[in-house]
Amino acid sequence: MKTAFFLDIPYGLGGAGNLLLQQAGVMAKIHDVIVVIPCDDHGNVNTEYAERCEKSGLVYRALYYETSFNFYDVDYLQAILSSKIIREFVIQEKIEFLHSVQINPAVEIVSRELKIPHLMNIYQLREEEFRLAYLDIFAKYHLCDSHLYAKKWSSCLGIKSKCIRPVAPLSRMVNKKYSCRQSYKIAMVGDVCSRKNQLIAIKAVEKCLKEHDVTLEIAGNCSGSYGEMCRMYVEQRHLSESIIFKGFMSDISVLLKDCDILLCASTDESFPMSIVEAVTYGLTIISTPVAGVPEVFHDMYNAYIAGGFGEKDIEESIRDCIHGFKNGDIESIQARARETWERDFSPDRVREQIDQYYNYIVKDGHIGDANLYGKDLTEQLNKLLEAVAQEDGKPDYVSKRVLYYAYLKKQKLCGKAYIWGAGKLGRQAHELLRLLALDIEVIAFIDKNKGGMYCGLPVIKPTEIKYDKADYFFISFAAQRDEIIDYLNEKCFVYNQNTFLLP
Repeated sequence: MKTAFFLDIPYGLGGAGNLLLQQAGVMAKIHDVIVVIPCDDHGNVNTEYAERCEKSGLVYRALYYETSFNFYDVDYLQAILSSKIIREFVIQEKIEFLHSVQINPAVEIVSRELKIPHLMNIYQLREEEFRLAYLDIFAKYHLCDSHLYAKKWSSCLGIKSKCIRPVAPLSRMVNKKYSCRQSYKIAMVGDVCSRKNQLIAIKAVEKCLKEHDVTLEIAGNCSGSYGEMCRMYVEQRHLSESIIFKGFMSDISVLLKDCDILLCASTDESFPMSIVEAVTYGLTIISTPVAGVPEVFHDMYNAYIAGGFGEKDIEESIRDCIHGFKNGDIESIQARARETWERDFSPDRVREQIDQYYNYIVKDGHIGDANLYGKDLTEQLNKLLEAVAQEDGKPDYVSKRVLYYAYLKKQKLCGKAYIWGAGKLGRQAHELLRLLALDIEVIAFIDKNKGGMYCGLPVIKPTEIKYDKADYFFISFAAQRDEIIDYLNEKCFVYNQNTFLLP
């Protein structure tokens, strides 16, 4: 069966895209596989994905299309345009099965037009996000790496879902010797960001340094504000000899071969691919109980699983792990980790599971209606796009999020609101509320760093908010949105119900 695997981003390396690429590699043993890499609007190919395809001997093509990991950013109008390119490719290559990652409505459009099965991989997402998925434009089959999120996607989107764990990067595990040692090297893998929780991990390791010779090596892009916070903490606490930032590493095996332990401190994951890679290279796993991890790993059985996501939780697991190395318990724990690898992560096992799911999907044959919305939806969105076009042209976000703006209009919002963020995005949000003709009266802007007046409205501090006077909040800044969403939820303002992102 000729299968096309559609990757996710035109530059860089996405964890979800990398996993799909590895799935393409294992399925190429039994199917005719071609990988499709998204290029940017100048036609430039994602070199990281291209190099990985060449290294794995996978045939690939570059096409222009966009994907989204949430419903807020689904660009349906662009998907209509991209679907024409994808349709031509699918017909030319005689593709029989479509396998994509993230939300890719362009591929789904082609699936429906040509009656070709489409399976999408997508992972963790806040449950409130699903309120935005109000149109039937998504794939009918879903693949996930945790039962937790497989069930969530199935129940919230009304589709069929299956959990298959990430595929190991090697055909066999690397056996390491776990003899008693005096020093321990711990690896962390992934972009340095709040959901990966590296700062808490650094503080936990710092506590252990008082009694143990431990080095923590962090591999991942750390160019953002959270990464800067982590680097500043290490510098201020004089920890640079024990906490080492390696930056992005294309070949993570170099680090894993040199380390003893993999630490995953994540607070938001589906199932960390880094754990599978680490087990493959014989590392002992320490992890927070994030999403699908407790479905596979159990504390002091085949890994060390922290009781929570805090500094003390992680510190205790690090100490337990080191104690296991010293008293010899690590041998039995690693023996059970090898059994886990064979059952859940080995390429042969994953290939068998995916192929079974492919066959089920082909036999089940559920493909959405190609004419359910079609031209009418496109015309509706184009009219809305014209309505929200501003005098200085259409900013990128306007056309990209027009489906989201259609959702806001559908809600018929009416009442008083605060806009959180008195910057450029706040001004754009204020203008969009007018252009969308929503019956919303903005009370004030909220900004902890500003005051005075903005766009003819007062700017207040968060401490000055009068919650009983507001019906809605519009969040209009980019960084740390989740913290404000959670904070407002505590005040009974629910995300995508009476708290919204804008623009």
